[in-house]
Amino acid sequence: MILKNALLADHIVNLDNNKKAVLGVFNNIASFEYPMIHAKMFMYLDIIGDIDEEGKHEMEIHLLDGDFKKLGDFNTNEFELPKNLPELILPTLRTEVVVELNGFGVEHPGLYVFRILVDGNRLGEVPLTMIKLERANNNG
Repeated sequence: MILKNALLADHIVNLDNNKKAVLGVFNNIASFEYPMIHAKMFMYLDIIGDIDEEGKHEMEIHLLDGDFKKLGDFNTNEFELPKNLPELILPTLRTEVVVELNGFGVEHPGLYVFRILVDGNRLGEVPLTMIKLERANNNG
């Protein structure tokens, strides 16, 4: 199983035609104050698996700091690698997973990583850089 694509976004909408609208893609968040909490964000994952990986799988997402020290966990999600349609003869299976990440918070600016595990095995990482903004000095 491989992680083909991964994005962080402000919002993801499931459309009627089985497509996803990914809105506000980002890879960094800037804040004047730390610690800070980003109330809600979404993660889009495009996962490809082999035919023998068809079925349900457990996903865990861990937040790590720049030294890969585990800071916290997000919801464990179940997803399914669906069977190919009979008219498609493909050697792989593919699925899109959308994860809502609520209450993301960090103590200080720097590099952070969301590590994605499937069935206890590392699938990949999604980096996020937290930036400290400085207020303009208006003293003339």
